[in-house]
Amino acid sequence: MNFGRTLKFISAVSLFSMIKIKYKKPANNILRVFKEKYPNATFVCWMQTDALDWNVHFNWKQKEYSALFNNKGRWLESTTLVLFDFLPSKIKIHFIKNYNIQSIRKIYEIHTPSSKLYKIEWCYEVSYLQFFYDTKGNLIQKIEIECSSLIN
Repeated sequence: MNFGRTLKFISAVSLFSMIKIKYKKPANNILRVFKEKYPNATFVCWMQTDALDWNVHFNWKQKEYSALFNNKGRWLESTTLVLFDFLPSKIKIHFIKNYNIQSIRKIYEIHTPSSKLYKIEWCYEVSYLQFFYDTKGNLIQKIEIECSSLIN
């Protein structure tokens, strides 16, 4: 058993009980779809994000994931962190050529019903950029965010 993951789970449960949030469980249709898509997932923690959507954090196949489901049980997306080495080579080449890879904050692999994307968060001095790539390594979108807006 991974001590760090256990500690995170215990901390989350303690926090919920301290601030007396009533844990609400998603409808059975959502739970059924989740169990079919992610059999044997562990450390499952659900949170209703709004009236229509549910976000779930969990461990599956030795990785930490989050997934989004609507209230009808339709899976909308899932996200997990990945390492730079696991990116398609075209993305790695682009980053090595144009950016300081030491300034990469996080890399996400995002799955939706229709696609798979990679999101790279990059921050250097006063620049904060988000890059979105498809599985072929093509840049789909680049978003620049003012660092002052990250502080507020």
